[in-house]
Amino acid sequence: DYQTAIKMGLARYLIVPYAGDDAFTLKALKNLNPSKFDFDPDYYFYGGGFIYTCAAALFIADKLNLIELVNKVEFYLEKPNEIGKIYLLLRYLVIFFTSLGVLLLFIVSREIGGIFFSYLSSFLLLINPETIASSHAIEPHSFVLPFFLLAIFFSLKFLKTKKDLNLILFGLFSGIAIGTQITSVYLVFVFFYIQYKNFTNHLSFKEISKEFFKYFISLLIVFFIINPYFIINYHSVIENFFIGINNLDVNNQSNNFNKFWASYQISIFLLLLFLISFIYSYLFLKDEKIRLLLSLILPSILIYFLLGQIMQYVYSSLAIFSLLSGLTIINILKKFTKTKKLIFISLFFCLFFISTITRSFFYYMNYIYDNKLVASNWVNKNIE
Repeated sequence: DYQTAIKMGLARYLIVPYAGDDAFTLKALKNLNPSKFDFDPDYYFYGGGFIYTCAAALFIADKLNLIELVNKVEFYLEKPNEIGKIYLLLRYLVIFFTSLGVLLLFIVSREIGGIFFSYLSSFLLLINPETIASSHAIEPHSFVLPFFLLAIFFSLKFLKTKKDLNLILFGLFSGIAIGTQITSVYLVFVFFYIQYKNFTNHLSFKEISKEFFKYFISLLIVFFIINPYFIINYHSVIENFFIGINNLDVNNQSNNFNKFWASYQISIFLLLLFLISFIYSYLFLKDEKIRLLLSLILPSILIYFLLGQIMQYVYSSLAIFSLLSGLTIINILKKFTKTKKLIFISLFFCLFFISTITRSFFYYMNYIYDNKLVASNWVNKNIE
């Protein structure tokens, strides 16, 4: 009725942020009831690694009187600034973990190349428009980056040393990453690549089976520790995922190929750079570490298309593309004279700035929808 519509309009204006999906995180947090030992978020698209970290941050902030937690929406309708504090705190949390991920990218880069390569790879990820978008929403997509990169780090260590500890740590951080953002499941292809190398090096089936057992047991143990309701409430988990599939319309794959969105999401310049670096790395860089990183590319692209070309779902793969791009640029620069290097660097930055401006214009034209703006317009038209 009219009164209900008024209340919903006001509620949307007062307590829903500009990024509407942020409200899903708060809905999951609201479903937790620690006093009754009920830790079921009843929302499983965002993994427990993300939801429970957010819950812990809010609990600590509440105890420090930084925010006020009240399990009644009416309180926040009367004091919308309080819900604003919660949104802001959780966004700071996401930015912190994203920044930690960029730092770990620097460390992983040093495992592969030199110091200049580390700075260049980190820079390419930082300037990526998707980094800005993902780090300013209360979602696990960039939040998961440090765990994803720690899994990569220990996979590289295991590839080099074959120590069980590195394999187990690779499995544990894979479990945390997948248990934080389910679409990070393509991490397991790194393990399959390592086993492919073992097979070509004539490692016995028994040894391969042992590594398989150690990796997946480590992964599954930590995954279910941070996502216990995937077992306890598996019926709701399955129902949630079917709802998500229907919302994404992934059953009609033809819609996913009507238009290619990556050039708008990460800019034409970075898209071309990433594609060139992937092809260059595959053709000319034969180092085993690079081959390991390449094993992630095709699975992440497949997930990207299967899930409706939503770049955030495979955000961590952009760190891998940044690594490959850094290597490609450095290898190309080594073949140039000083004059050609200056021309190349100048052209690089010119294309970057032109492409960034183009994408910003696209955002202006296509993302003018804003929850606050729509709700305020409705309130102005319907409430005297």
